[in-house]
Amino acid sequence: MKIILKILKFEFNNVLRSKWVIFFFTFFFLASYALFSFENNTQKALLSLFNLTIYLVPLISLIFGTMYFYNSREYIEMILCQPIPRKALYLGLFLGTTLPLIISLVTGVLIPFIMFGNFNEGISLVLLLLLVSSLLTIISIAISFLISTKITDKVKGLSLSIFFWLLSAIAFDGMLLLIAFVFQDYPVEKFLLALTILNPVDLS
Repeated sequence: MKIILKILKFEFNNVLRSKWVIFFFTFFFLASYALFSFENNTQKALLSLFNLTIYLVPLISLIFGTMYFYNSREYIEMILCQPIPRKALYLGLFLGTTLPLIISLVTGVLIPFIMFGNFNEGISLVLLLLLVSSLLTIISIAISFLISTKITDKVKGLSLSIFFWLLSAIAFDGMLLLIAFVFQDYPVEKFLLALTILNPVDLS
């Protein structure tokens, strides 16, 4: 546990200084600020933010996670030469990379909500939004971690991450709509539900 915490602390501080985390916070802060300040209906603003996060959070997390793990490959290989359990190393790396993104996202959304949002209307919805966004971040970082460990070539790994996002965020839903349209006269609801579970974006 001590080893995991040490690696987590090091990675957390390292990632927290990253331009990606600053961009993550700034983007969602400005988007939330604009929506909450110009939209009188808090629920409508949150729904718009929901649609934004469902597509952008996985994309940003996948690209950042893939690039970060590739850039940290030499550091990971050096640590693996030490008498440190692999499980502790990978868990520390994963948590240290994921937590700063989640914190920047949560603070970026919560600050404008506290400033302009209606608590009575939107508190439950904003909590759901933050939960879903955090789950999407965790899933996306885990997938980027898997890709970067299985594929040694950085360009191929990054391309696969972007392709996975396109597949899960856009093409997969299009395929479900096509199946529903073609087989509209047949009871395919359970089949479509089973397919939806395979998509991390829809699952969250």
